[in-house]
Amino acid sequence: MVVRAKDNLPCIVKLTPGKASDVKFIHNLDLPAGSIVVMDKAYRNYNQYNQWNNEQVTWVTRLHGRSVFTLVENNPLEIKQHLAGVKEDWTVELGHSQDKNRFKARMIVFFDAVNKQELRFITNNFELDALTIAEIYRQRWQIELLFKRIKQNFQLHFFLGDNENAIQIQLWSTLIADLLIKIIKDKAARLQKAKRWSMANLAGLIRLHLATYIDLLHFLINPDKALLNYKNPHPQIQLSFFPSQ
Repeated sequence: MVVRAKDNLPCIVKLTPGKASDVKFIHNLDLPAGSIVVMDKAYRNYNQYNQWNNEQVTWVTRLHGRSVFTLVENNPLEIKQHLAGVKEDWTVELGHSQDKNRFKARMIVFFDAVNKQELRFITNNFELDALTIAEIYRQRWQIELLFKRIKQNFQLHFFLGDNENAIQIQLWSTLIADLLIKIIKDKAARLQKAKRWSMANLAGLIRLHLATYIDLLHFLINPDKALLNYKNPHPQIQLSFFPSQ
């Protein structure tokens, strides 16, 4: 899954069997020049990195524990960057000395004061400052929040069928429902400044009022006014056998 950073919504989804390797997923990405892609360190693939370099795509990831690199030079580091947690800004060569795919990259050594750990980020971008690179990688956590949001608000604890088709239908239905609710939530937030709806509250509200004929967006912006103007479009659904006296 690829999540678009600006709205925390999936833009590319591929459902595969559980035993399939996630690493192969990046080969299916067709990114336009100027894109920034952020990924976990498990997606280490020097051939793919080189391809993105040629396509003018910026990539940011963490250094894999088994990666081999050689320090080329120290890049200038401002004092304010150092005070913010950036310990080193290096130009390195990734890969073994005999590796034909060996290439230069930028490595940022950052100390996370909250979790008390040192992180090493690698990227092909030499223009942005080191702290910005660290912040870009931090945005990768949005994909974990997306999975958490889906698990909390939709029924995925069990599946309605045990064959591949049934499972895919339930997963796609969940992703579509999440997309629609997120669009409504963001639109309501842009149109009013008072009440902010959480994803859980909004999903629960829609679940309880699926058969209520009311303008959802107007209700989210001003619930009291929307309910006062509510008129049941079908006041009499059940037919009478005998005319009332």
